Amino acid sequence: MDKQRTLGDVGAWKEPEIGSHSSIRHGYVNVLNAAAHLYSFASGKTPETSGPIATQQEVLAADDLLTLAIHGRRLITNTITLKRAAQVGVRVWIRGKPGRRAITRLINMVVHHTELDIIRTENILKIMGGKWTIDDLMTENTKSIDPICIVTSDQPNPLIFKVTEFVETFQEKILVPIVEVCHEHHLWLEEL
Repeated sequence: MDKQRTLGDVGAWKEPEIGSHSSIRHGYVNVLNAAAHLYSFASGKTPETSGPIATQQEVLAADDLLTLAIHGRRLITNTITLKRAAQVGVRVWIRGKPGRRAITRLINMVVHHTELDIIRTENILKIMGGKWTIDDLMTENTKSIDPICIVTSDQPNPLIFKVTEFVETFQEKILVPIVEVCHEHHLWLEEL
């Protein structure tokens, strides 16, 4: 069996216990739905006026990110292992400096967050960063930016990452290998 597609260092996948297939399928469906919602939010247009719809979209995006993180972590643990997934990096910013963090670290920070904000307008980003003027407060929040997530967890400094980059990396480097591993072991995730 190809080492890239095993379930980590434990060797061949043992026959699953009753219920584990349904647990994996359940996690997969939740991850897929949350990732699709997030990507639609991130690639969609910002409402032209400020108001409850724009705010609700950001709340729903944060909920989808949390759903993706919770079910994604379970799915990783039940299929390709955290050790393998930890090798996948995502670009982040900490204290204004770029870097990379393991996708599993981001997932854990989202699951255990103390504060989580998703921002997709320039004015809100200025206000959150403390670099705003009175004109920023009086102007509509319509200048879109690629949505970012600002998450604080057990570390004192918030971590920032682009939502689209996180979702695309998760799909390419985590979800596709999970589907391949499950397919090799005759667990058909697409047949729901």
